[in-house]
Amino acid sequence: MTCQQELRPNEYISTGIVYAGAKQRCTMTAEGEDRSAWKVPLRDGGTAEIVGLLADGSVVGQVSGKESNAGQLVIWKKDQAAEVLPWIPKDFYGSFQSATADMSRYTAFATCDDRSDNGRWFVFDRRSQTPLVNRLFPKNGRAALSPDGSRYASFEPANSASTRCHSPTSEAKQRSPVPFGSEVPVKRRAPHIHLRVFQQRLLNHQFRRVRWLGYSPTSSSCGHALV
Repeated sequence: MTCQQELRPNEYISTGIVYAGAKQRCTMTAEGEDRSAWKVPLRDGGTAEIVGLLADGSVVGQVSGKESNAGQLVIWKKDQAAEVLPWIPKDFYGSFQSATADMSRYTAFATCDDRSDNGRWFVFDRRSQTPLVNRLFPKNGRAALSPDGSRYASFEPANSASTRCHSPTSEAKQRSPVPFGSEVPVKRRAPHIHLRVFQQRLLNHQFRRVRWLGYSPTSSSCGHALV
């Protein structure tokens, strides 16, 4: 990822100094197996972070811009239009966390309130605009997706409200199948931390939908979740 600044009208140059007020133009450059390079220019003023490289040579990037706090998660492909992937709500600040090798499923952590001890942890399926998992998650917690995308594990403070294990209940079973999990206390070094492993069903429609109060994906408010 290379960026240039406009120091003279219509003249963009690379420099190790960031000039206040200067327009910026960035370009993603990738090299194929045959060592031929291909480039994708970003919008003026936009920046991006490269977060992955797929087996077919495509590049995964998290793009930041003025349009929203969240930015976009995209896949750049040679000689093709960029594929915009399902991502966090536009008013959240977030980051890409982990993914399967083919980016069929991936995770993100996001927050819209720096004063809160919690944010939200998401699991996305590339084929669905609705997150498979959208749950309250402590900022000092850690989580990871399995290589096949079928389950995830997390380390969370045991005294946090977000550590409630997502186990099937009779009420939930009547509505729809839900993820189930096990909670294992880590006693030797951190007795206040629990390791929680969640088994996720493979079909999108089998995931539990988190119910929201006063929130929609396009809402400007963080909202409150029932978890």
